[in-house]
Amino acid sequence: MIFCFYAVVIICLVITQTVIMAALPFFDSCYDILIPFIIYLGLFRSLREGLPVVLLSGFLLDGLSGAAFGLYTTTYIWLYICCRWIIGFFHAENIFILIFAVVSGVILQNLIFLSIFFILEPGSHMYSYILNSLQIQLIGAFITGPFFLLFFKHCFMIMEKERG
Repeated sequence: MIFCFYAVVIICLVITQTVIMAALPFFDSCYDILIPFIIYLGLFRSLREGLPVVLLSGFLLDGLSGAAFGLYTTTYIWLYICCRWIIGFFHAENIFILIFAVVSGVILQNLIFLSIFFILEPGSHMYSYILNSLQIQLIGAFITGPFFLLFFKHCFMIMEKERG
C-alpha cells in the first residue's frame, strides 16, 4: 500500500514539475520540487523504502526531462546519501536541518548540473542560465522547503495512521 502511495506522490510531483510549472512563466526557474521529497525520504524513511523510490524518481525524470540520461538519478542518489549521512550527526527533526536541507539540496543539484555540463559541453551557454536561476531557486527553496518537508511528514503520518 505504501508503495502505491509513493507512486502517486512521484507521478503528481513529476507532472506538476514537467507540465504545469513548465507552462507558467514565473515558475520556469523554480527549483526541482522532487528535491524536498528526496530529502524527506533520506531524513525520515528507511533505506528499504527510500532507495527504490529515489531510483524510480530519478529514472522517471531522466526519461521525461530530455537531459543527459542519469543526471537526475545521480543527483537524487547523492542527495539521498547525504541525507542518510547527516542524520548520523543530527536529529532529523532539528530545525536547522529542516530549514537548510532543501537549500543545500538545490545547491548540490546545481553543482552536479554545472559539472556535468562542463564535462559534456565545455563551450555551452548553459552555465550562465544555471547561475542566473540559482538565486531564485535558493530563495524559493529557503521559503518553501521547510513547508514541503513538513507537508510530506504530515501526509505520511496520516498514511501510517490509516494503515494501522
